Amino acid sequence: MIAPSPLVAASPVAVPPVLEVRDLKKHFPLRHGWWKRGAIRAVDGVSFSLQPGQTLGLVGESGCGKTTTGRMIARLETLTGGEIHLNGQDITRLGGAPLRESRRHIQMVFQDPYASVDPKMTVVETVAEPLAIRGLGTRAERRERAHQLLGLVGLDPTFGSRLPHQMSGGQLQRVGIARALALSPSVVVCDEPTSALDVSVRAQVVNLLKEIQERLGISYVFISHDMATVRHVSHQVAVMYLGRIVELAPAEQLFKDPQHPYTRALVSAVPIPNPRLEAQRPVQVLEGEVPSPADPPSGCHFHPAARWRRTSAKCRNPNFA
Repeated sequence: MIAPSPLVAASPVAVPPVLEVRDLKKHFPLRHGWWKRGAIRAVDGVSFSLQPGQTLGLVGESGCGKTTTGRMIARLETLTGGEIHLNGQDITRLGGAPLRESRRHIQMVFQDPYASVDPKMTVVETVAEPLAIRGLGTRAERRERAHQLLGLVGLDPTFGSRLPHQMSGGQLQRVGIARALALSPSVVVCDEPTSALDVSVRAQVVNLLKEIQERLGISYVFISHDMATVRHVSHQVAVMYLGRIVELAPAEQLFKDPQHPYTRALVSAVPIPNPRLEAQRPVQVLEGEVPSPADPPSGCHFHPAARWRRTSAKCRNPNFA
């Protein structure tokens, strides 16, 4: 047996993804009475993978399918097609007890903190509820765990006896994060967790999520339409348009050298703090209207809005990938 040369570095061991999504689809049927008249293609073939301890930013304008994708990943929405693999296990068709068990490993933080909690439950009861549903620990142990999680998200234990209406939006979103962490999940889907908050509070919540990730090694799917926030928190960024991912790349690479024209338009809309540079940079303005998801264009869904749409037969090709 020949020993390897000491000058040749050993190849790194490939780490399997914690989450893998393959050709995910969600079509909502359009009906007129008893008759089915087509479908809304909210998500139309989304694929990506997420590594342990990393964040995938999912960006795009309203209605592009970001939230539906996140809800399908958390199995809160049924799938029309595709597969979801969590920690190497196919959870696409799980139901009953196996599905409830898989949900311990993937949790969700919702956009509106007030709408995602029971107004009659105290903060401690809200955070401890996932543990109570699964019968984990005694009542005293669950309360102790809830107080630990409140401390982790930067809330004083005295907040535990408060009701949701006694909390600010930023404080209540921290409660939502604490609840999502109660079962020690591998993946947390964050559905625009800062969009309902004041600007002064958004940075605090974003930095809190990053601190938790560094401490616990958790992975995030971070859904947002705020490109600046996504750049700050993400390792990879997936840009969605009309139900499809049009570009997927490491965060810094995507912001420095975007390849797809839709991505270039989004990046050009991010404001620059320096007024002089802001006034000099070109801004790409999108043309036309967003096509209907009930009747999307062939090929690349963005091609009707692209400047070279009249000459690019490749983009109109139905086999465009």
